[in-house]
Amino acid sequence: MMKPTLEVVRGTKTQRTCEIKGADFHIGRLPNLDLFIDDIRISRPHARIQRLPDGSYDLMDLDSQKGTHLGGKKLMPFQPVPLRDGDRIKIVEYELIFHQPGPVVHEPQDDGTTVLGSLHDLSSDHLVKRSKHPARTLKAILDVVRALGGGADLGEVLSRALDGLMDVFPQAERGFIVMAEDDGSFPLAAYRQRQGHTSAPTLSRTIQDRVLREGEAVLIKDITVDTILGDEGSLVSTIRSAICVPLRSHEGKTIGMVQLDRLGDSDHFQEQDLDLLAALALPIGVVVVNDRLLKEQASWAAAREIQRALLPRVQPHIPGYTFWECYRPAQVVGGDLYDCMSSKLDQAA
Repeated sequence: MMKPTLEVVRGTKTQRTCEIKGADFHIGRLPNLDLFIDDIRISRPHARIQRLPDGSYDLMDLDSQKGTHLGGKKLMPFQPVPLRDGDRIKIVEYELIFHQPGPVVHEPQDDGTTVLGSLHDLSSDHLVKRSKHPARTLKAILDVVRALGGGADLGEVLSRALDGLMDVFPQAERGFIVMAEDDGSFPLAAYRQRQGHTSAPTLSRTIQDRVLREGEAVLIKDITVDTILGDEGSLVSTIRSAICVPLRSHEGKTIGMVQLDRLGDSDHFQEQDLDLLAALALPIGVVVVNDRLLKEQASWAAAREIQRALLPRVQPHIPGYTFWECYRPAQVVGGDLYDCMSSKLDQAA
């Protein structure tokens, strides 16, 4: 999973790279901070990076002695400034390069609808009935399912799935998959682009709400004729037509989304493309759910081994006594432990 990071550079050498976790990331000279820099010139709490509800980040100087610089400008204390991918933060002689390999989120101008088509019912039965080319749909599903096979890292599997989707939709110039995490963030999980297409992934706030929060599949035939998204100049400069569908769990919970888009002024996506991508998203969602279940099971198994390691391995030997124990939690781990300890009289307690 691709998550925001800070690359710590001193001089011309990168010393380390820190992953930015949680909603608040603190920088300073205290060892318990997220980024600890052992330099007397750096204030103990020096600066903070904060994740906003839309997944973007800002930087704030915490009234430090030597100050915090962003892009060559000194920040005013306690005044948050937006961070962008590639921004360089300067704290004394340390340069912190901010990397955010995620989609750029564009805010809507007002609360009106911004899509020319949406698909609410994503059940497999409904999708089959809507399909005008069932043979093509079946072949595409089989190709994507084949790409999802293999015991590889989830990011690698999703990247292969995107390769398959780009083959199915030749008009797509770019594609990406984002995950919906429980903490409200939407990290970029996989990204693919055609040769010559170099702009960053673009995710409209309105599309994000429609797909990730409401669970709809969205079609934008031509963004230039849309009265709301068309006003977002930076968005119009990166996409012209797009299809976006949610990834679903077995319970119907939205766990991520897939977006394919293009900037070209012809060969726009149509309703049948939305239907097909919605069908292809079903097995991708299954893979994501299975990966999360496997990781959860591995975590529980590790917790079980840790708990078992806390139990006594050898029974005490006391003449005239026989000890027997049985520890069997109802679930993978339990809330009770036992131990054997020697008292001052050299007897087991």
